[in-house]
Amino acid sequence: MSYRINNSLTNVMECNSNITLNVSEADDYISTNSYADVDELFITKIFPIILVFGVLNNGIFLFVLYRVHRMRTTLNALLASLAISDILFLILAVGEKTLRFSSSTFANDVFPFSAKSYTILQSFIELTFQASLIAITTVAYERYNVVCHPTLQRESPTRKVGLNIQTRCIKQRHLVKLLCFIWGTGLFFSILFLPPNIRYCHICIEWPPGGNYTDYPTTILEQNITAGFQVYYNISQGIPFIVAFFLNSYFYFKLIRVLKIHTQSVCKEHTDIVTRRRQRKQRITHMLLINSAVYFVCLAPYMLTCFLGGIVGMWNSETASKILLENNTIFTNLSRTFMYLNSAVNSWLYTTFSVVYRTAYVEALCFKKAVNHDNRISELRSI
Repeated sequence: MSYRINNSLTNVMECNSNITLNVSEADDYISTNSYADVDELFITKIFPIILVFGVLNNGIFLFVLYRVHRMRTTLNALLASLAISDILFLILAVGEKTLRFSSSTFANDVFPFSAKSYTILQSFIELTFQASLIAITTVAYERYNVVCHPTLQRESPTRKVGLNIQTRCIKQRHLVKLLCFIWGTGLFFSILFLPPNIRYCHICIEWPPGGNYTDYPTTILEQNITAGFQVYYNISQGIPFIVAFFLNSYFYFKLIRVLKIHTQSVCKEHTDIVTRRRQRKQRITHMLLINSAVYFVCLAPYMLTCFLGGIVGMWNSETASKILLENNTIFTNLSRTFMYLNSAVNSWLYTTFSVVYRTAYVEALCFKKAVNHDNRISELRSI
């Protein structure tokens, strides 16, 4: 049979477990399948910097939640889940790119991974990415309930005398359900994306005689994704993103309207305590809105390109390749950069746009004592 690796025709013999490839135009094959200089710049320099920044940034946020007890709210628990998924996603995604670059000359080679280990790795990457997407939507939903439907948050009639054991148990059960939903749905999507990631092709290359090709690998393990599975994967990637975007837009649109009404009512009441409390709620909500906006803006280039390419690919694969910009390494690496930055900057946005989080960071990192009890309770309720 004939097998097209690049624009030139190469003869291939297919066996039960591998494909033997005789390369006559070696230079053309090398230039087509090797990493570009742009790939080297991003994989060896830019991506590792984002990885270190993201792990430190999210790790510090988790440390702050551990140190400052008043920050242990349902909202912050969901943000902690988001931080954990971001850390794991960065380590797995950037680590996979770095290991493959350092182990093989060719971008289509998944070495040093085996077929099984690479499939498992891709499943974990999808799990952490989808968990992050679901977590950001769950945060918007929970904030929507707190501000727009505050009566739903009154789990116990003993709320007036404090957070007793019954109330805490109800809150914990509610939080456990939310976390199970986030990671359970992420697991579901990771399984949904398995079919395109289980087909592999083992290519054995016979290089032309001479010493010019001794440094190149003689075997390559690459993913063998058919056109149909590629369409399925691209559309499946885009649908959760688009649904999450519209859900977040709806929740925050409702939140902004309700907060505007609250602001007008506060102006009539002239109550300092009520004013301060609602102002804190507004600042927290605005911070979450900005965080959500940055999240979807960073993901949009990669996710929308995949989705549109998948839709067009159902009718015309050549046009889909142009939409996906498969040969444009600059766009591909830039879209990945924004996707990785999205996972790295979430925690930084909290401290930039919220005085509550800045105060907690100072207390945790400078090992200062917490503010007085009244302020702690006020901030806890405002979050």
